[in-house]
Amino acid sequence: ANYGIFTLISATQLLFTAFFSAFINRFKFTRWIILSIAGTICIYVFGGPNFGGEPKEDEESYDIQAWLTFAASVAFALSLCFIQVGFEKELVKTKRYGNKKVFRMVLEMQICVSLVASVVCLVGLFASGEFNELKGDSKRFKKGETYYVLSLIGLALSWQVWSVGLIGLVLYVSGVFGDVVHMCTSPL
Repeated sequence: ANYGIFTLISATQLLFTAFFSAFINRFKFTRWIILSIAGTICIYVFGGPNFGGEPKEDEESYDIQAWLTFAASVAFALSLCFIQVGFEKELVKTKRYGNKKVFRMVLEMQICVSLVASVVCLVGLFASGEFNELKGDSKRFKKGETYYVLSLIGLALSWQVWSVGLIGLVLYVSGVFGDVVHMCTSPL
């Protein structure tokens, strides 16, 4: 699939986050926030290794991939807004925390989100039948099965650190700011 087109589609994620935040979270926009959103989209689009171009004619599933990328952008934007609503409306107002924002709230939210995502992924893995190929993946790994498992553990831990950081930004600042930071680091 063409990287440039999918970069443009993915850049709409920040626009959706801003749009949903305005309606769901009643987020107030200043000119500096609008300028940072525009600048971030430019960094995201032009900061990638390959920009522009048309799809190749032999790519049969190009339309499906484009729509799924678009749906993922909308879903991620909505999830940031709903996480912010969860913090503001539910977790901050529980008697357990008083009216304080504490890091434990980030970890609780992360555990809930990760648990749901893990169940969805496991259902998809078993429904598609790809679980049979997992053993073959580890055997085909050039450095051996031990390094395969270690690399998977390292990837899982790094994604969890990223996610805790993003959810922390949503708790302490806003979903829009969390998405701006996410989009700025994506080309890296």
